[in-house]
Amino acid sequence: MIKRALLIIFCISLTYGVYAQGKVELTPLFGFNFNGKVESFTSTFKVSDDISYGALLTYNMSDYAAVEFSYKRSNNTVREYYYPTGTTYRFDIGIEHYQLGFQHILKSGDVQPFAGISLGTSRYFRKDNKNDVWAFSGAIGGGVKYFFSEHIGIRFHSNLIMPMVFGGSGFFCGVGSGGGGCGATASFYIPTIHWENSLGLVFKI
Repeated sequence: MIKRALLIIFCISLTYGVYAQGKVELTPLFGFNFNGKVESFTSTFKVSDDISYGALLTYNMSDYAAVEFSYKRSNNTVREYYYPTGTTYRFDIGIEHYQLGFQHILKSGDVQPFAGISLGTSRYFRKDNKNDVWAFSGAIGGGVKYFFSEHIGIRFHSNLIMPMVFGGSGFFCGVGSGGGGCGATASFYIPTIHWENSLGLVFKI
C-alpha cells in the first residue's frame, strides 16, 4: 500500500514536472502524532502517540495558492478497556490518511508561511486480522516553508486530522484479542482527533 501510494505520487510529479516546471513540490515527511481516545458503547480505545511518515505532492497555482495531495501513515498501539468485563486488551493498528486540499500561502519568497484545509479518507486497520475501517476525514492546519535555493527547502507544519464516521461502535474493528465486526448506525460524529506535527525536505520540480 505504501509503495503504491509513493509510486503514484512520484509518477504524478514527473507528469506535472514536464508541463509545469518549478510549480510542483515533492516533500517526504517525518513527524509525530498525538492521538486521543475513542469511546464506544462497550469500550474505551486509547490510541498511542507515535511517529508518522509519508509524502506530499503540491502544485503551486500562483505565488499565493496551491493544491496538495498528501499520504501519511503511522503504526500505533491501542489499549481497549472493555466495560462489561473490566478487561483490558492491547493490539497493534495502522493508520493511513489520504487527503486532497487547498493551501493559502501568506507570503511569497524564500520564507513562506501558509494555512491549509483538506478533505479525504482515513483507514484504520488491525494488524492481527483483516478487518479495517475507512472513514471520511478532514484536516486544518498551517506551517512554514523555507527555501535554501530555487529547488530545495524545508517545511514544518502542524495539522488537526479529524475522521468522521456514521455510528461505529466497531471503529477499531472488534472487541478482544480475536477482533470482531465493524458495525455502524445512523449517527454522525468525530470519534477522535489526530494532532500531526511533521518536518519535510521540499524538492521543487
